[in-house]
Amino acid sequence: MKHLLPLLFFSWPILLSCAAGEPLSTSEPFSPGAPATIMQRLTWGDTALLDLLEPEVGLVEALRGSDASWPYALARAYEERGLPESARFVYREELDQGLAPWNGRSSLRLARLAGREGRWLVAEGYARRGVELLPDNRDIWYRFGEALYRQDRFEELLALTDQIPAFSGADSGEGEEISSLELGAERLLWRAVAAYHLDQEREKRFLEAFTRLPAQAIHSRLYLFLYYRNPSLSEFNPEVRRILEAVYRSSNGEHAEARRLFLLTDPGFVARTLLEQSEHDPEERMPALLRTLLQSAGNGDRRVEQWLTRLEDEEDLRDFVPELLAARSRYVEARGVRPEAMRLLAEAIDRERPEYIRDWVQAAIRGSVPLPLVLEELNRWEARGEDYSLAVDRLLPVMVREGRWEEIERVYAVLPDRAGEARAQLSVVTVLADRDGHRSLPEEEERQRRLEEALILPPTSYYGLLARRLAGEVVSLPRGEAGNVREDRIAELDHVGALVTAGLIERARRRAMIIALDGDAAEESLELARRFYALGHASAALDLARRAVTRGDLPVGEEEIPLLYPRPYAREISAAAEDHDVPEAILYGLIREESHFNPRAQSHVGATGLAQVMPATAEDLVRRMGLSTVELESVSDSVRMGAFYLRHLAGQLPDQLILQLAAYNAGPGRGRSWETQFGGLAPELQVEALPFIETRWYLRRIAVSSAWYQYRLSGDDPASLMPLFP
Repeated sequence: MKHLLPLLFFSWPILLSCAAGEPLSTSEPFSPGAPATIMQRLTWGDTALLDLLEPEVGLVEALRGSDASWPYALARAYEERGLPESARFVYREELDQGLAPWNGRSSLRLARLAGREGRWLVAEGYARRGVELLPDNRDIWYRFGEALYRQDRFEELLALTDQIPAFSGADSGEGEEISSLELGAERLLWRAVAAYHLDQEREKRFLEAFTRLPAQAIHSRLYLFLYYRNPSLSEFNPEVRRILEAVYRSSNGEHAEARRLFLLTDPGFVARTLLEQSEHDPEERMPALLRTLLQSAGNGDRRVEQWLTRLEDEEDLRDFVPELLAARSRYVEARGVRPEAMRLLAEAIDRERPEYIRDWVQAAIRGSVPLPLVLEELNRWEARGEDYSLAVDRLLPVMVREGRWEEIERVYAVLPDRAGEARAQLSVVTVLADRDGHRSLPEEEERQRRLEEALILPPTSYYGLLARRLAGEVVSLPRGEAGNVREDRIAELDHVGALVTAGLIERARRRAMIIALDGDAAEESLELARRFYALGHASAALDLARRAVTRGDLPVGEEEIPLLYPRPYAREISAAAEDHDVPEAILYGLIREESHFNPRAQSHVGATGLAQVMPATAEDLVRRMGLSTVELESVSDSVRMGAFYLRHLAGQLPDQLILQLAAYNAGPGRGRSWETQFGGLAPELQVEALPFIETRWYLRRIAVSSAWYQYRLSGDDPASLMPLFP
């Protein structure tokens, strides 16, 4: 049975009508109002009321009577405010009197609070109750194990590690703080430490912990645990000792020492270890021990290649030969011998390991292998559509820049039907080449037939929208219907709602984004996007809607357009566009793709704010704009700098809108260089010719988003009026 979301988070308009109500108490001058009023104020970030709002049984019961999630939300708000005693009171009431799953969640929070204060016996008690109430919650199992570990209760800890459910995958089970991977790593640590103290299969448990996971922080913790008890680790077999230390060194980035230790380890012993690991993880093709070794492949040590070759000769490892070939290819390529690396990967693929096709394609791209040769191999292996798309997208630009139109036509001809998106891309490119006189299609019917291949893509995709433009088709959007929530997802979505009600917007957003990673939860993610948008959180709504539509392959209707193309800061963006003579739809599209409308967004290279301006660029813009100072995270300052900079680039690259935007992303110097190389191409083909992957995708996204913003601003058909292609 399906249910619609029942919470405050999913019925926010009701809150707005409940702002007035009878106060819960008239004995004090401070009177926050009725339950709905209290929770409304928290939802909008008014947490100051908590300082005077003393929790009482009557208050908790009144909140619970209005909505089962509200007491938990209130306690989370107390906790975030730094009022743990108030939070603890409400959680205890919920644990004793509340409804599922809020009683279990309250038990989890009580265990967490006790642990933060070092009261591990109390934390254990709450966690023990919690695993009964929430057996599918990763966080509560972690709190239970942590409490036993901190109390040195090793027999019980060892027993607990066998009871923890087999959470597998990035989002298996439910958990706000602990991922399934983190819980799995901690479980291995608990098993090893408990076994050491109990003197039960010490060597086996430590070897298990060091070989079932690639090198990470847990291995430093375990190695140092051993080292401070026995610096020489003399109680362990020498081969085990070398593996433990090699993984430890790799976890600390000491890759040269890790390689030296691996090379000293007997291949036969490693073979037996890999076989044992495969019995534990039969679905894991690339053993963790090999993945640890691959972390240090960067220097291309020939001795490691030879050592891996010795492993291939081990009779027991016959089933692992493709993985060993793939591992060896990484070292070969690191030495600069890419053809040999590709040959090794091809041999692994030929041994019925199609999962290495993508690695082979990426190696071909790095080596600038001609696209026709790549497609010949992909056809032989009957590769997936996404492998064709990767190859075409990365290797086509050089062919466009060099004007190899006949060769592009031959590439299109050999693409199989399963290469759907790659065929759509090339169908549009070949029609553009025909339109601009670079080559001629035999007849009009052929032109239309090719466009049909791209018209099946949605109008919110680049080639889907461009195909409609070339075909002269008007975009038509269906009217969508609100999706229902699957019963097994209700608890997770209720939890997001409770976090929002508590005013913990960023926590709620992070949790919602994890849910949205699951393609099977697309409808739920889209519903979350609607509710974030209704509360004014446009950036979160955009992120959720994009993931829902992309991962769930959902149709986009009229109702989803505001979620995917929101218009926050409307006055600021409109004024900046007008002041600096920049098309408003393009400025909107640029900001959407640069920051998703998050004023605090920061890139890995230091670009900051809505328009993602680099600090050094900002200093220059401040001078040019005649200002004294700007704040990069200020909405107004960032938007105005972005608009001014775009106009400045227009002066450097007149009549080259595509290259102006490309220069905004990649730098003015590259923009001028690209104008020299392919500035004579039509704007659509300039996008195809851009050599930088990031810039190419950036321009495609702005082309689509600016078209939809033009639609939202003026009602113009987004295919007919694409501002980037006037």
